[in-house]
Amino acid sequence: MMSSVRPWIQPTVDAIAALNISLMQFASTVDGSNMTLLMQPLLSDPAFAFFGWVLAYDWVYGSREVVSFEGDAGTLVLISSADSPSLSVSSSNVTKTATRGIYYLVYYTSVVLAAIEGTQKVTWQIEN
Repeated sequence: MMSSVRPWIQPTVDAIAALNISLMQFASTVDGSNMTLLMQPLLSDPAFAFFGWVLAYDWVYGSREVVSFEGDAGTLVLISSADSPSLSVSSSNVTKTATRGIYYLVYYTSVVLAAIEGTQKVTWQIEN
């Protein structure tokens, strides 16, 4: 498959190649009468290997999924399109109240520690 692969990477290449992960696309003629299933293996084609490794990295990173569809005629192991990260912003009153409570707790702790530090300096100056 890839002759310039380092020896310590070869087991990873072999494991991913054994999964036979592919991209799939349906294609048709201009009039739409003849449908064809096009398959592109991720790592077996040297011309597509760079893009295959980028897709494999996305899979490891967690932004793509690999799924296997088993049927009567065969098995398709496909990689999904990239998932967009979804962030949910909470505008609930509980979050605002908890944040305010933590702020006052940190403020109170800082004031108490500053007061203790001030008394320690006064005590140290009196003794010396």
